[in-house]
Amino acid sequence: VVIDLTVAVQVGVILGAVIFLKRMTDKTTLEEDEKEGISIFDINGPFFYSVSSLLDIALVAKAYILRLRKTPLIDASGYNAIRKFANKCQQNGIQFIITEPSKEQEKMLNHFTIFQTLEEALNYLETYVSTKPIFLSTHGDESYRGSDAGARGP
Repeated sequence: VVIDLTVAVQVGVILGAVIFLKRMTDKTTLEEDEKEGISIFDINGPFFYSVSSLLDIALVAKAYILRLRKTPLIDASGYNAIRKFANKCQQNGIQFIITEPSKEQEKMLNHFTIFQTLEEALNYLETYVSTKPIFLSTHGDESYRGSDAGARGP
């Protein structure tokens, strides 16, 4: 009886985890909007390993904005997906900005260019897109960006 009970508890925990991951994956969506050659991605829901492939897209815009206003959680694989996407943008000469992160997300993503509102990011791109690069360094040691006071990072 003891062996049956421990096996039942283990199976229940595993099934609960699988159901939780399935529900979280189903709730996460990536909405895309475009304004004058700038693609705006809005991640709705937790951004973790089962949905990190949402950023595997062909690069066709002159700039990308990643909105995190409705993203309560980013795990390590979600962070790596963002980092890879930023590096891919940099290699192709495309601007990449993150907007509206939570305080915790901002600490984790502080080496990217971050704006608190979409409007600030769009104004920045409108003003600086042709003159100043705003990319994560491929060496990961510093970011290169314009001197706009709205941008955050090291």
